[in-house]
Amino acid sequence: MLKRNMHAEDERPDRNPFKIISFRSAIKVLGRLDHPLRSVEEAKNLKGVGAGIARRIEEHLTAGNDPLPMNSPALSAEQQDADATRRGAIELLQTVSGVGAVKARNLVAAGCMNLSDMHKSKYWDTLTTAQRVALRFVDQIQEPVTREQAETALDFLRQNISAKFEVTLGGSYRRGAPTSGDIDIILFHPSHVHLPTPAIPPPSKLSQKAISAGAFSLKPTRMTKAEEESSPLIQGVVLPLEQRGLIAATLSKGPKKWQGVVRLPERTTTKQWGERTDRLKAIQANEGLFRRMDINLVPWQSRGAVLLSLTGDIEFNRDIRIKAHKLGMHLNEFGLWRWQSNGSSVDADSVETEVGYWELVKAETEEDILAQLGMEWIEPSKRNYSFVLGKKKATK
Repeated sequence: MLKRNMHAEDERPDRNPFKIISFRSAIKVLGRLDHPLRSVEEAKNLKGVGAGIARRIEEHLTAGNDPLPMNSPALSAEQQDADATRRGAIELLQTVSGVGAVKARNLVAAGCMNLSDMHKSKYWDTLTTAQRVALRFVDQIQEPVTREQAETALDFLRQNISAKFEVTLGGSYRRGAPTSGDIDIILFHPSHVHLPTPAIPPPSKLSQKAISAGAFSLKPTRMTKAEEESSPLIQGVVLPLEQRGLIAATLSKGPKKWQGVVRLPERTTTKQWGERTDRLKAIQANEGLFRRMDINLVPWQSRGAVLLSLTGDIEFNRDIRIKAHKLGMHLNEFGLWRWQSNGSSVDADSVETEVGYWELVKAETEEDILAQLGMEWIEPSKRNYSFVLGKKKATK
């Protein structure tokens, strides 16, 4: 179960390497047990099993699943040391954003045992451009982003792009957390109005995974040269911020989303921004503070839905998407949708299918969407697993 969770996290575009390390640590601890794990109380008392992992174990056990199995027969001391060294190297290499389990295992098998080794030509040449960027800034972009740092980046960004863009911060920052893993920027622009209809089956045909996770479309996609030249995100935001010395490097980009590394700008004693040339030189020299940033360009009509999606947290989003499904609707980052059926038809294989389409529900704000789901307004600071769990207990 934990291995599935770990692999799912590893496949996410915004994978958290520290969460993966937590999974690996817990799997290692549980693997040393000489008996199956049957209770969450036992898990909580194990060194190396954090609160988040314990919660997942609790969900697994309370759902009536089998106890978590013990590991395979013990290895010799020499084998254990060698295996621990290998696994430690694999975990370390995965702290580089974009380096997944398979890539890390291949590198270690080839003799790459640490981050310094990755700079050697025979390993460096196997890395993608994004992996090389992540390695260049690996120590910096693993550091948490303070609220002050996020606000500084936001202020600079606003002052160096067109005033037609409406800009706000999402993620952990909007939930009131003291620090965040990266800087989540949400952009709205009057020319960006296309609202994609969900390309998913009717409610009766949706899998549990699709219901709870949603079909998240705000991710970098390949662009043609023409698309890049006409993209408000690339032309109106990314290029100006590169020229002004905020954006240091790009990890991935598409017409709706950019991900990369920014250098936090400094102010002078008069509260003015420093010289552009100084910022550009500092980027070249790797001097200053560098942090991860995501920039999302979203249609105006999707304001409420995207604020819910990009504020999170993941447990809260999963909960409200399940509520939407139970009401015959679908909630994604672009809006709240209701299925309109045109009846059913029989295909060539004699399988009855429902014919219809997804219609956007008139609910443009977060308050509107929550009201459609029969929920009262929930402050962003309360949108977390503890709140969801508390609400569930209160209804029992």
